[in-house]
Amino acid sequence: MYNSSNETPFDSGDYYQNTFKSTSNDLLTHMVNTNFIEEAKLAIGDIGSCVQSSSLSTKLNDYNQSSIVYLNIRSTDNKEYCLELSKHGYRVVGKNFDDNKCPSPTYYESLQALFTQKNQSYIQSFADNLRAKLNEELENEKQEELKEK
Repeated sequence: MYNSSNETPFDSGDYYQNTFKSTSNDLLTHMVNTNFIEEAKLAIGDIGSCVQSSSLSTKLNDYNQSSIVYLNIRSTDNKEYCLELSKHGYRVVGKNFDDNKCPSPTYYESLQALFTQKNQSYIQSFADNLRAKLNEELENEKQEELKEK
């Protein structure tokens, strides 16, 4: 996370070098060529089970200009967020769907990082989902062991 008053959003060198295995010039090319609509759809899929609802804004997005994308997300404790995704990262821009009139100066690398900081119910929901998946995996392993005996 970073504050927009800083010159760099976050230590992009380490993060993107490890993520994209790129050089600094490749990173700039990646950021310029990134389709943020597709990035936002993937991010929504990643957090989908930990929030009540998530979608791209139908009022704020200009699909001809995809360098900034807006998302509407309702947390499991029923709080609404309008988020912006840009080359700087994710940030809250409103406390209601399709409202970008209150932009936060703080950007986050991912939706997970944003919600970990902003919403306790996200953390609990994430933990519950992880616990359920682990329990399911343990149960599957037990079933496999019983079949082998």
